[in-house]
Amino acid sequence: MEFQSVSSGMSRDFIAFVQSICGARSKQEEQRVVQREVKNMKRRLELAKPNERGSAREVLARVLLCEMLGQRVPFAYVYAINATQSPHPRLKRLGYLVAGLCLGGDPEQPLLTLVINSLVKDMSSENEAAVAAAVATVPQLVTPETLPALLRPVVALLGHPRAAIRRRALAAVHRFWKISAASVVPLESQLRRLLCDPEPAVMAAALPLFYEMARAEPSRHADLVPTFAAILAQVADKAIGAAFDYGAVPAPWLQTALLRLLAVLLPLSPPETQRSVCRLVGHVLRVAEPLATNAAFAVVYECVSTALAITAAGVGPGAASPEELNAAAAERRALEHLAAACVGRFVTSPVANLRYVGICALTRLVSFEVGYAQQHEASVIECLHSADLSLQHKTLSLLCAMASPVNVAVIVERLLGQLRCPPPPTPTHSDAPTSTPFDAAVPAAATASADVRWRKALFGKICDIAVRHSAG
Repeated sequence: MEFQSVSSGMSRDFIAFVQSICGARSKQEEQRVVQREVKNMKRRLELAKPNERGSAREVLARVLLCEMLGQRVPFAYVYAINATQSPHPRLKRLGYLVAGLCLGGDPEQPLLTLVINSLVKDMSSENEAAVAAAVATVPQLVTPETLPALLRPVVALLGHPRAAIRRRALAAVHRFWKISAASVVPLESQLRRLLCDPEPAVMAAALPLFYEMARAEPSRHADLVPTFAAILAQVADKAIGAAFDYGAVPAPWLQTALLRLLAVLLPLSPPETQRSVCRLVGHVLRVAEPLATNAAFAVVYECVSTALAITAAGVGPGAASPEELNAAAAERRALEHLAAACVGRFVTSPVANLRYVGICALTRLVSFEVGYAQQHEASVIECLHSADLSLQHKTLSLLCAMASPVNVAVIVERLLGQLRCPPPPTPTHSDAPTSTPFDAAVPAAATASADVRWRKALFGKICDIAVRHSAG
C-alpha cells in the first residue's frame, strides 16, 4: 500500500480527507464524506495490506477519525491489534489507543482475547514504553471475564521503578475495584504504601481509589485519617513543589480529593483527631480564601463541605474526658462559623456559578442554624431574578428552608412578586428544573406562620395570580 507523503508524515489523500471534513457545511455532508472514506479504505485494504510503519500509522489514524465521527470501521480493528505487536513504540502506542477506544465497552468483541494476550505480554516486557502503553489501556479493555488474567501483571507494576507506570497501574486497579471489589481487597496493604510514594503524582492517583473504598467501608479506613491529614498539611504549605500549582493554589485537585476523604472518614475518628483536623481544615480555608481564583473557590467549597460533615456527625467514637469533648465541640463550632463566613463570598459574587455554589452551601448550613442564611437574605432574594434557571431552582429550596415566623412575610411577598411575572419558557431538555415560586411559598407559609387569616389571604392571592396567568 503506497502513499505519497507530505511534510506532516501523512499522505496527501489523508490531508484531503481531513480538509473535506473541516469544510463540511452540515452534519449530513460530513457523514457522506466519512462514509465515502470508509468505503474507499475498505477497498484499498482488500487490495493491499499496509506493510510499512507509515502506512499502518495512517490507516489507524483514519480508523480513529472515522470512529470519532460516528462511523464504525470493524473491518480495520485487526490492524490495531497487529500494531500492538509492533516493535516500534509509537506505532504500538497508537495501536493500543485505537484498540482501547474501539474495542472497549464491548465484552462480546471476538478480537478482545487477542488484545488481552498482547497486554499481558507487554506488561511483562523490559521495554518501559511498551509497559506504559499496555497498562494505560487496561482500564478500557478489562471485563469481569478478563480481570483474573490482567490482575497479576498489573499488581506487579505497582512496584515499578518508573512513577508514570505506577500511576497507570493504580488507575487500572481502580477500574478492577469497580468491576470486582473483592479482587482488590487483598491488595490494601500494598496500596496503602503508595500513599507515601515519593512521587506526588503517584500518591494523587491512589486517592480516587481510596475515596471509593472509604465510601464503601468507612470504618475499615478510618485509621488513615492522620495520613490524609499529614498529606493535606504538606500540600497546603507547598511542600510538594510548585510544579503542581494551578492558579496560585498548591495542587487544588489533590486538596479537594483529600478534603472529600476527610469528610467521609473524620466523623469516625476520636475527638482528639477531630480537633487537629478541624484546625487543619481551617488553616487550608484561610490560605485558599483570599486567592479568589476558580481553583481556590473549589478548595474553599470542599473545606466548607468537610466542615459541615464534621459538624453533622458530632462526637466521634472512643473514650474521652469531658474536657476533650468540649474542646472538640469548640473546634467544630469555630470551623462552622469560619465556613459560614466564607460562604457569603460565594453568594455575593457576580458569577452565577459561584452564587449557585454559595446557595448550595447555605442550604446545608440552614440545617444547623437558620441565622447563617438570614444574614444573606437580600443576596438570596436577588438570586430569584437570575436568568439561570438552576440558580432559581436552588434559591427556592433555600428560601423554603430559611423561612421563620420573623421573615416569612417578606420571603413570601418576594415569591409572590416572582409569581406575578410572566412565566419563562419551559426548557426542552428533560433535566431542567421545574420548581416554581409556588412550590416554595406554600410550604414556607405552612411551616413558618401560624396565622390562619394570613394563610387564607395568601392562598387567595396565589389563586388570583393563577387565574390571571391561565387567562393570559
